[in-house]
Amino acid sequence: MVDRMKYKFGKLPKKIDTRTLQLKNYLIEKNLPLLPDSYNIDDQYDNLVDTNTYDNTKYGDCVIAGRAHMTLRFERYEQRIVIPISDDDVVNEYFKETNGIDRGLVMLNSLNKWRKNGWIAANKLYNIHAYAEIDIKNYDELKYCIYLLNGAYTGFSVPQSAIDQFSKGEVWTVPSFYSPIVGGHCVYVKAYNSIGPICVTWGKDQQMTWEFWNKYFDEAYGVIDNTDEWIDPTVNPLDIPKLDKQLSEITSEPVNPEPSPCIFGRTIAKILNMFPYVLRRRGRFKYVNVRRNK
Repeated sequence: MVDRMKYKFGKLPKKIDTRTLQLKNYLIEKNLPLLPDSYNIDDQYDNLVDTNTYDNTKYGDCVIAGRAHMTLRFERYEQRIVIPISDDDVVNEYFKETNGIDRGLVMLNSLNKWRKNGWIAANKLYNIHAYAEIDIKNYDELKYCIYLLNGAYTGFSVPQSAIDQFSKGEVWTVPSFYSPIVGGHCVYVKAYNSIGPICVTWGKDQQMTWEFWNKYFDEAYGVIDNTDEWIDPTVNPLDIPKLDKQLSEITSEPVNPEPSPCIFGRTIAKILNMFPYVLRRRGRFKYVNVRRNK
């Protein structure tokens, strides 16, 4: 069985939010480049060595560790240096988002915090511009994320067989026998080939088959760094203006209606607001006096 002293997980069950942007809506087919048969982001960098575990062998901080592996590539591309992200950077952000409890994270919630608040890595604040969900069954979407966006941010259910295979340096494959799920895990995917995707986890590059991807992965996201400047949809492969418009629509604060001057309506609203444990927050309901156009 899994060696709990050696490998830690930390991806909580996938959160479904119908507002989540979908990558397929922003890929401009006529502008997409031809995909190579195989591609590894790190091949373009001559000084990037990434064997960091980011303490994911001690804590269930894989969601932030995946973020760190991705940030490393973002900044290698933007700044042309390998920034020194430390274990402490990752662990500090992890416990900040879990309120000090080693309980794992929901990837979607963590992505939102990454976008809104950023995080401190190598003594600097880094955030992202946006993210969009990848269709798990669409290999090309995943490949374009790797080829165009410096990788994919992904999560899956880990079978015991994957731990055994990882320990032996073997490819992750779907076993011919029953293998129990031992946890949820977030990994940064940096490459693909004819066999399948290649991720970074627990300090190593890990090859998997496409069959393994199909069976065990349940969420994946393309992340757009805040310095990407693909603003011309006539030539660029991503429709960033469209993405920005829809992102603004779903993240803008709702405008609260003005309370009606009607005494009866105000009284009802006050009564409802006496029960926050039912309504979850004070002032959720307000009586609005709608005037009909004559």
